[in-house]
Amino acid sequence: MVGNDDEVWHFFDTVFVLSIDESTMRHRLANRTDHDFGTKPHELELLLAWRAAIDEHYRGRGAIVIDAAQSPTVVVDEILQHGATGT
Repeated sequence: MVGNDDEVWHFFDTVFVLSIDESTMRHRLANRTDHDFGTKPHELELLLAWRAAIDEHYRGRGAIVIDAAQSPTVVVDEILQHGATGT
C-alpha cells in the first residue's frame, strides 16, 4: 500500500498487483546480494505480514492480483490478457 492510493485510485481503469507467495518471498530475501534488509527475523516477519495485508487490501479494492513468482513472460502475458478483455 502506498500512502496516497486513495487520492490516485480514480485515475486508473485497472490496477494490477504483482504478488508472490510466502515461500518465494523467503527465498528471494534470503538470496539477496544487493542488501540484507529482510534477512533478520523481525524484518522478515514484518515483510511477510505486509505482503498479506497488501494482497488483501488491493483485492478488496478490485485490483487484479498477478502471481509474480511465475516467469516474467507469463506475468506480462497475464497482464496483457486482462488488458485485452478489460477484466
